[in-house]
Amino acid sequence: MRAATLATLCAALGSDAQYSAKETASALRWWCEPGRGHDQGPLCLRWSLTDAIASATEESEKISRVDKLKAAIQKGLVDGQAVDATNPERHEMMDAWCADQSTEDAATKRQVCARVRNRKDFVARREVLLQWWCGEQGHGESVKCKQMEFGKKVESTMNGTERKALALEFKASQPADAEALIDEEQKEMMRAVCASIHGKDDLFRSLCKNHMELR
Repeated sequence: MRAATLATLCAALGSDAQYSAKETASALRWWCEPGRGHDQGPLCLRWSLTDAIASATEESEKISRVDKLKAAIQKGLVDGQAVDATNPERHEMMDAWCADQSTEDAATKRQVCARVRNRKDFVARREVLLQWWCGEQGHGESVKCKQMEFGKKVESTMNGTERKALALEFKASQPADAEALIDEEQKEMMRAVCASIHGKDDLFRSLCKNHMELR
């Protein structure tokens, strides 16, 4: 169930929405520094607890710290692993870390921050498509539009339990052939938007160029 929930969330949020533990390590250290105001939030609390588990040298100590993490998850203080990756605070953290010029990890930032920028473009394109394709073009009840609406809603939901509930509800509402329908509509939607005035916008220009070359 956990893997299925994460897959549902990730599919709606786009590939650039996910970051590995290695990619976020420097950002987490920076974001969770005392004085920045985030150290008691669910993201930093989880990082503190998992970091403590990783640094445990005795098996009994490790078990005790794992139990502490499980208790924090049960109390709702931190997110479980399946929904932690979709925590909106994680994206806020990555945006702020990439924008900060005082950190001395330019090499680490170079690749991951390109993905952060790609994600921001993805979110901006999704907003345009929700307004144009789903609204103006009348596809609001389609599977692709429902997926985009779900992704937008998840990204504005801070509580991990609520994000998981949204994912389960969304997955249950999907038809059996949802994946094929979404793929087919995605192609139709891109053909239409690339042929429209939006296809000339910076947000869509390179994407539309690639789309035309693959036709």
